[in-house]
Amino acid sequence: MAVTALTRMTVANTLRQPVTWLMTALALLLVVLSCIFGMFNFNSADKIRLISTSGVAIHTLHGLFLAVVLSSAAIHDELSSRTALTLFAKPVSRSSFVIGKFFGVLVTVLISSSLIVIAHAIALEIVHDPQKLNQDAAGIMWGRLLAGHLFAACNTMIFCSISSVLALRLNLIVNIVCSFSVFVLAHLMGAWQWNGATIIPALKLLNIDSSLQFTDLDLSAFYVLGTCAYTLLFCAGCVCLGLALIKAQDIP
Repeated sequence: MAVTALTRMTVANTLRQPVTWLMTALALLLVVLSCIFGMFNFNSADKIRLISTSGVAIHTLHGLFLAVVLSSAAIHDELSSRTALTLFAKPVSRSSFVIGKFFGVLVTVLISSSLIVIAHAIALEIVHDPQKLNQDAAGIMWGRLLAGHLFAACNTMIFCSISSVLALRLNLIVNIVCSFSVFVLAHLMGAWQWNGATIIPALKLLNIDSSLQFTDLDLSAFYVLGTCAYTLLFCAGCVCLGLALIKAQDIP
């Protein structure tokens, strides 16, 4: 299939991009620094909570930035440089181009993010000392931590779909500004108790810092599955919008 071939080609190209591994190395460095700074906290339970939330936050921001940059490189640069015309002449449909590029960028970002998740787990194991935990304090909540990284991956999927649509018309700088504006606005709307709209994603659903900090807050499987379903629906809507845009787009 054309989509599968484009996905593989995009993964191969984006994995060769220096920015992919530069951003991965920077994120891993931030995980190490959070582990080092956490050492200054003599309360073992607070240390674990600090490193748990910081690791998920690093994963979220890393996925956001890398998705925007790689989407622009994989979609906008090929359209503006007319490289995509060679694909359309094979023939490859415009729909396959958008879907293949989206999945290719997403797979690359998830591969990079998996390294951050592994490094985060190692950092928690290093600072975890069960003997120093109080009798009433909880240790590493691996289930909630996994949910936190799952939601960080959902955040990556959402902004990969948004940036892929924007990359059809906008260059890298404008794409970054627009995507980060959506990120900030979505969190402000969550603070205003407005979960989201048709265009602005409900990122408040993906924020479970409170559940990572406090063990008495419930995080049900129904909530996790429902949020993942919302993410898939939002991404599908963005991709459909991208398909409509590229069909109406005049590619010189």
